[in-house]
Amino acid sequence: MIEQQRDKILQAIARGWCAEPNTHKEIDPDLANAFADEVMKALPDHTDLIRRMVERVRHSKVCGIMGGYSRCTCGASSLIAEANKIQEAP
Repeated sequence: MIEQQRDKILQAIARGWCAEPNTHKEIDPDLANAFADEVMKALPDHTDLIRRMVERVRHSKVCGIMGGYSRCTCGASSLIAEANKIQEAP
């Protein structure tokens, strides 16, 4: 997923180089990669949240199978609320 995000950033950088008034400028792959690296550093890393959500979903499925889903205290709802806050952030 991270590599796909970086590829999209590189594509956007390339489009910027090809857009007017930059069409006469030569593309510098090293500079484009440096730009992409800096943008990636500026983006928030949600890897830990995703990992915890996957763990909770797996746990919730086990709770449902064992018949204790309604009494489950795995914390999945708090992780979903955390993910919703991230999604709503500007």
